[in-house]
Amino acid sequence: MKLTKAQHPDTCQQKGLQRRLRELDKQIDTGAGRVLTAPDNLVEVLTTKLQQMKRDREQIEQQLKRIQKPPAINIEKQIKQLADKVWSLMDELQKAEPARVRELLQRAIDRVELSFTARQQGKRRTYHATGGKVVFRGLSGFASRGDWI
Repeated sequence: MKLTKAQHPDTCQQKGLQRRLRELDKQIDTGAGRVLTAPDNLVEVLTTKLQQMKRDREQIEQQLKRIQKPPAINIEKQIKQLADKVWSLMDELQKAEPARVRELLQRAIDRVELSFTARQQGKRRTYHATGGKVVFRGLSGFASRGDWI
């Protein structure tokens, strides 16, 4: 499946800015060489043009940095929001009918993995849970897992 520009605007914009930087670098190099060999009456004009190209280049570099810099994540805020949602869910589950609780858990939990140890007691074998984990379905694109022992 081929992705369009609309699906990756930052990547396309980044490539365009990088291309423009390469073009400006070539123009600045060429302009610098021309300043060295230009007649005295054109040096000021060429120097002004070179300075403008350098300013343009700096602006493009700043744009690239903004695009490439990942957004800041406030993990404490996200944890607080998640905790608030969990407490709210707990309140709702306590009030809900058992059938509704079962339905919600079936939708939220992918699987439960348990580990046991076997003990022989005479002719009987008993099993004791020693640990396990609950694997939840993906939340916001991330799989989550809760372990317990």
